[in-house]
Amino acid sequence: MLFSELISIQSLVGKGVEFNAGIEDQEGYAENGMRATIMSVKKGGDDGDLCVIEFDFTQFDEYNKQFESSNYYDKKGNNKACLTAREAGYYKLHEKYYLYAGTNWDGDTDEVFSFLCDMNDIALLKEEFEKSGEASYMGWLESIALEKIKGQ
Repeated sequence: MLFSELISIQSLVGKGVEFNAGIEDQEGYAENGMRATIMSVKKGGDDGDLCVIEFDFTQFDEYNKQFESSNYYDKKGNNKACLTAREAGYYKLHEKYYLYAGTNWDGDTDEVFSFLCDMNDIALLKEEFEKSGEASYMGWLESIALEKIKGQ
């Protein structure tokens, strides 16, 4: 999805995301593999060339701990980073990211994050599977995927 599309689709507020490697090029707590929920999305910057996204890490706080790495230095003068954002006191449950989208807004969000499956979508899949009468859920999903691929 392009940043320009993200700005115009406000229904994405409340959706869960998983951060990809591109998030590590940004200033903030999030690291590759961590998860958060989108709280707000808007244009920002003097030229409107920023996509300002506020994320909420609350729901995934425990899950995200496994991805925290030492990026901060302590006050003891160690020559290498030895503290996580949480340990250094920079961890926030809500955090804004200012993502440069360029003048044409064709930057791709996939470099920074991907969307998690919506629980409503999972419930819909389960309901449709139960209606199908198929014995195997995986078999049913595979048949749907193959139909889509073959254009049936």
